[in-house]
Amino acid sequence: MSARISHLEHVLKEKSTDLEKTENLDEKEALRHEIQSLRNTKECLSRERCGLDEKLQKVNQGCKEKDIIHY
Repeated sequence: MSARISHLEHVLKEKSTDLEKTENLDEKEALRHEIQSLRNTKECLSRERCGLDEKLQKVNQGCKEKDIIHY
């Protein structure tokens, strides 16, 4: 998932550069829309990653507690 987020960041940088360079108003509007969509996707993936990290941390904590109980 981190690779997907990194890729989105790279694409966002490219699109932002394209937005700065273009003078065509229709292209600018299309790029703004695409950039916003990419940002939304990146934010969604980031939230999912946080949720998965929290679940993994809880699972790891549970495993450690079970190991302690067995000793």
